[in-house]
Amino acid sequence: MSWTNRKFILIGLFFLVIINEFTLQIFDKNPPLSDRTKLAVRFIDLLIIFFAFTAKKTIFNWKNSLRKTSYLAINYLIPTMIVVILVDISLSLVGFGYPPHYKHENLQRFPHPADTFRGKPNVLDHNEFGFRGEFRNSKDSFNVAMFGGSTTYLGNPPIIEIVRDELLKQNININVFNFGSISSNHSQHVHRLLDFSDRLNLDLVIFYGGWNEVVNYTNYDSRPGYPYNFFFRNELNPLLQSLIRYSSIVGTFDMLTNGSISGLKLIREATILSDPEWSNKLILNYWRDLKLANNITAKIIKPNYCNKTNFVSIIQPGKVPQRAKEVWKKLIESSNLVDYNWQHVDLSIMKDKIEFTDLSHLKQASREIMAQEFLKIAKKTFLEKCL
Repeated sequence: MSWTNRKFILIGLFFLVIINEFTLQIFDKNPPLSDRTKLAVRFIDLLIIFFAFTAKKTIFNWKNSLRKTSYLAINYLIPTMIVVILVDISLSLVGFGYPPHYKHENLQRFPHPADTFRGKPNVLDHNEFGFRGEFRNSKDSFNVAMFGGSTTYLGNPPIIEIVRDELLKQNININVFNFGSISSNHSQHVHRLLDFSDRLNLDLVIFYGGWNEVVNYTNYDSRPGYPYNFFFRNELNPLLQSLIRYSSIVGTFDMLTNGSISGLKLIREATILSDPEWSNKLILNYWRDLKLANNITAKIIKPNYCNKTNFVSIIQPGKVPQRAKEVWKKLIESSNLVDYNWQHVDLSIMKDKIEFTDLSHLKQASREIMAQEFLKIAKKTFLEKCL
């Protein structure tokens, strides 16, 4: 028993009895312990076990231990790490690992206290608030705000700017406010609308979506109402975040195991796979967000040109993947089942009339086609409710 010492083992057992997640939970004033705390406690317990069994060699014979450790590091550990890093870099160059939506967050998904994330202010073509376009609030203009995800944000120009240019040609003095941001959903847009409710006077508020509110939940964070990357950015250990972001090996392994490292696997198991009401909860959350947005529009936001501020919700078109077809069908059908007192338009029927770059994003020519539908809505609102 040369590598052990009975006294050290007894001391180690003493500390293990005191420092473990079960004992600490008894003394915790706000149980249960967080996952991060449990992970830290388990790591400390492993160190206690290691030193209890090896203390005689590692502590009291530290020179010999240091010599052996140096030999292992120089001859095995460092060369292995170099090879692994080179392989990791090579794999990332050929497309392994996570796509850049986790890597480029700080430009298009910049953290913000009001709505979790939005574009970073004053970079790319973002204004001081982090959104595309100049926000002008002239007194005699018909002010239109559009809230949505990447389909609102993207475009050269975006859909809402095409609408503005067309109405200006028709001698309607209009200002538009593009509140779109990559990957955001209506739960975030409600907070965003409230954040700007006392900064801008608006005549028409448009909530455009459906994809991030339903389809994205089948692929990312599946908890209804949560931002798509909440589990990653707010709940994951920073070290694991970095590994998943920058290591193609770790990222690929996480993808192949459906999020076993990132924690996404556990979230899906607790929602999609075990909750029979999960899809219904998504639909309920979609309509809850729209009702909240309509109430904010009607009761808080002041009009700029019209007698009152109008609210419109629009379902976007998209090529829905198989995994989301059931819940998407529920969303479309719910339009005839839910009681609402605002204009709700289903533009998912436009799917076969336009072209996509992927499942949900449009080619620029198709944005022009979609803009015509938005133009009809905006012009009708102006002519019928603002004159």
